[in-house]
Amino acid sequence: VSLPNEKSRPDRLLPLLIFAISFLIYLPSLKCGFVWDDWSIVFREIKNLQGLSIYKPGSIYYRPVTTLTFLLDQMIWKTNPLGYHLTNIIVHALNSCLFFYLAKSITETKLESRSSRSLALIPTIIFAAYPIHVESVSWVAGRTDLVVTLFVLLTFMSYHLYRLTGNTRALIPSFIFFLLSLGAKETGVIALPLILLWELLVAPSLYGNRDKKTIIATLVMGVSLVLYVISRLPGIESYTGGIKNPSILPLLKALGFYMRYLLLPFPILNYIPHIPPGVFHLFLAFLLILLVAIGLLSTPKAVWWFKGFELSMLLTTLAILPSLALITLGIGATPLALRYLYLPSVFFCLGLAFLLVSVEKYFSNPQRASIPPVVLLILFVPINIKAQGIWKSELIFWEKAVCLAPNNAIPHNQYGLALASQGKIKEAQREFLKALTAPDIQAYPWEKSKIYINLGRALLQQGKYTEAMKALNTALKFDPTNKSAYCFKADVYLAAYKSKKNKNLTKKAYQCLKECITYTSTPSRLFLAARLALFLNKKEEAQDLLKKLILQYPDSKEAQLVLQQRKSTEH
Repeated sequence: VSLPNEKSRPDRLLPLLIFAISFLIYLPSLKCGFVWDDWSIVFREIKNLQGLSIYKPGSIYYRPVTTLTFLLDQMIWKTNPLGYHLTNIIVHALNSCLFFYLAKSITETKLESRSSRSLALIPTIIFAAYPIHVESVSWVAGRTDLVVTLFVLLTFMSYHLYRLTGNTRALIPSFIFFLLSLGAKETGVIALPLILLWELLVAPSLYGNRDKKTIIATLVMGVSLVLYVISRLPGIESYTGGIKNPSILPLLKALGFYMRYLLLPFPILNYIPHIPPGVFHLFLAFLLILLVAIGLLSTPKAVWWFKGFELSMLLTTLAILPSLALITLGIGATPLALRYLYLPSVFFCLGLAFLLVSVEKYFSNPQRASIPPVVLLILFVPINIKAQGIWKSELIFWEKAVCLAPNNAIPHNQYGLALASQGKIKEAQREFLKALTAPDIQAYPWEKSKIYINLGRALLQQGKYTEAMKALNTALKFDPTNKSAYCFKADVYLAAYKSKKNKNLTKKAYQCLKECITYTSTPSRLFLAARLALFLNKKEEAQDLLKKLILQYPDSKEAQLVLQQRKSTEH
């Protein structure tokens, strides 16, 4: 986007410097792997996109624009996490540059170029190095917040360009970017109130008048938004089953918690199991609401920068609201997460830029103006880099999560899986048992079945077949629909057969495997079932299983092996 007065040499070099700083800060994240539900979110959505099920907005997770970036990563990097993290860092660096352009251009309408550049640089450095952004940048699945922020910034910048130049064509990309922001993540809806409130409250002071074309453009966006919401309602209702927590008090505490982290972005928490108790966060929430209310009442008589500051605080609050809806609807593994602050931090930092206008004279001196950015980098970068280490591997991530939430089932279960993947089976078994006795386990009945399956797998690896079978049967009692338990029961029977050579165990393994295949089939399971059928002299069933294998997974190594054997038999 080419903005007016963007001609001086420093203005051309600063964005490159900001991009480099943003990139270098997150360089350690290139060593991070896939963590938490990266595999289930990223690669499941890629599969949906390839299967054209991405055109079903009624599903709970409908973010085709973000998924498309994952697909492009997969085409280039396959399953190498380095490439996925590289994309996250690049998008964050682009967001930092766009924020600088926006903050500078807005303040430049009232101030001279040098002062506006210095004023914009301080909040830009905060945004680039903000420790609360680590979760969004260092976690591959956190890209949704990065991409939606990119398109929200582009939506508003296109509108701002139109208001500066009067070129109506700039409203067209603004509308396109708005649609892309909705396709990136649900929080993209914030772009509509952003433009509308800006036009009503700030535009007369900043641009000299209100614009009818902008109002018409926002109405068109509003119609698009209504259609989007209607299309999304079935999926959301089916997932949530209605309102789970109607109380307003937890929402106010959560709002205060997020404001506290915007003001003081440490210590960094990778897992927040509950809304922190106490009145401090409640006090912050009321203070924010009071500040916004006073600002809105005094806006008509206020100076332009104060109007911008108040609107920025209002938009910060509005951008946080969708994450509060997760608490009300009971969606998500945790009620709070720092990644939800990535988009709100744009408006918070923009408000800081407006606030700094009140001390604009200080920044007229280049030497004094360079001190705050350097101090902020010295303060934030070490915290940021240390926080990135949490996302280096599953083992490190869940070890930290267990420390933060020792009485919660999910961290213990996931930490057990991470330990098991490292061959630490006994330690994993201990964590699974802790998960089953955690105080909050009753809130996750579906999780209880998964934990018993994980416990059964750990016992199987230790050769404790009877105990493993007992754990798997218990898993089916808690969730009879969890057919994956049958797959692992088959593994137990086969392992027991190898040690005892009892053919009856093979029959049981085959029955369990057939039950598993009706729920979810994979090439390896179909191939194993066919081999067991042949072993049990069920040739017709074996032929049917092999046909199913070749038809459903023609490119799999198991299908290729079957085809090669058929060719050699023919010769």
